[in-house]
Amino acid sequence: MRRSVLMFLLCAMPALAHADSLLDRAIDTVSNRWNAAGENGKVDLYLPLHAWHDRNTYTPEERSSLNELPWGLGIGRSATTPDGRSHYSFYALAFRDSEGDVQPVAGYLQTWRTQPSGLFTGLGYTAFVTARRYFHNYLPFPAVLPVAELGYGDFSLYATYVPGGKYKDRRYGNIAFVMARYAF
Repeated sequence: MRRSVLMFLLCAMPALAHADSLLDRAIDTVSNRWNAAGENGKVDLYLPLHAWHDRNTYTPEERSSLNELPWGLGIGRSATTPDGRSHYSFYALAFRDSEGDVQPVAGYLQTWRTQPSGLFTGLGYTAFVTARRYFHNYLPFPAVLPVAELGYGDFSLYATYVPGGKYKDRRYGNIAFVMARYAF
């Protein structure tokens, strides 16, 4: 038993060292982008537009009690990479969640765009921290979600999909969430 644990640790050491360097590179990249957005970026206004609940997940009775108009507002700071093909932003927003409670979100969003100007599409991700009343009474938790973008100039529509499950006998997720962003 001790021998197998020792072998595991010896084999895992290079992987752990590599993971550490990946974490260092990720921290450096985010730090550099934070500085670039602050120096050369634009101020963003975010407006949550719609939260569509999957009709195959929720019964008509459940859907009738769920909020699909996530009234809210957000602000952020964003920039593009020098080639214009990648856009990134740091943001904070709050909106009414599916139960009508306030849901705060703060995070990082990045998309890779099809072209640097004019009408464009993009795919990417958002990594954020949020809190909900039904998840541990507003105890913050992290999440990462895929993002699709459609935009023109300084205006973008973002859509993401929140996967589902059950928590304390309540269904959650299986939601398509859409929000708008305008960069000033």
